[in-house]
Amino acid sequence: RFALSARLARETWRDHPSLIRSLLLWSGAATLVATAVTVGLAPGSTPTRIGVGAAIQMMWIAWWTLFVAWHLGLVKLDDDAPLHRRIGLPNGLSVLRITLIPTLGWTVLAHPRLLEWNVLVTVLIFLHGFSDIVDGMLARLLGWQTLLGRNLDHGADALIASGLALAEYLAGLDPRYWFLANET
Repeated sequence: RFALSARLARETWRDHPSLIRSLLLWSGAATLVATAVTVGLAPGSTPTRIGVGAAIQMMWIAWWTLFVAWHLGLVKLDDDAPLHRRIGLPNGLSVLRITLIPTLGWTVLAHPRLLEWNVLVTVLIFLHGFSDIVDGMLARLLGWQTLLGRNLDHGADALIASGLALAEYLAGLDPRYWFLANET
């Protein structure tokens, strides 16, 4: 089964290089956003924490880029449909959401240092949730409902909920009431 998956992935990469380019563009966008948030959250943090946070984010982005690249053969409507030539906006938003989970977690962990930036945490969590709604609507409106998108969307939801709960626990916040947290 693994050999069959590897053969199908190689065939997809060879026959559809535009899919790989599209995936790399979305991963590059995630890297830029993660870097900007890392730099924005750096004041008041130690260089070691910044380095560890950046390393975790980059490893996470690399892992999910490889994971999605392995499954690019699912960028089609069903088993008999031809492949799309690129990832597409709905799938790209799902890739972006998944790859930015460590950034979101680091934002929650940095929250006590950045109480004057309370809005940042709220905006990032809102954007993650709102992009979940938008990618589904766009997929239906544009006819980009793909097997990959369906799997990525469900996986992203589970990963985001788990990542947020873990970050809130590590930050000493009650995950049910993170938005009510203040200095005590």
